[in-house]
Amino acid sequence: ILIKGDISQTTKKKHLQKKIFAGVFMDCNLYEPHVAALNFSWRLLNKGGAIFLDDYFSLKYPGARIAINEFCEKNNIKIHRVKNYPGDFERYYLKK
Repeated sequence: ILIKGDISQTTKKKHLQKKIFAGVFMDCNLYEPHVAALNFSWRLLNKGGAIFLDDYFSLKYPGARIAINEFCEKNNIKIHRVKNYPGDFERYYLKK
């Protein structure tokens, strides 16, 4: 399911509060959207599910990494690196 709109608003929609996610691809770029997306997605993520973090290694958007690090520290969550990713830079994810 692709959800269009401002994440700080779309995550408040009642019909989305009951969805369960197996995987989430997070590409928010900025600090505030990452905070909203992480809090929303982690709560509804299946055990064994993953959140793939597009902007974690981004030098252009440092707020993404700050938000992710704060979220993980607060919730005692480990950040995992995707091994053998064929691309320009490393990719990371969170696993529940």
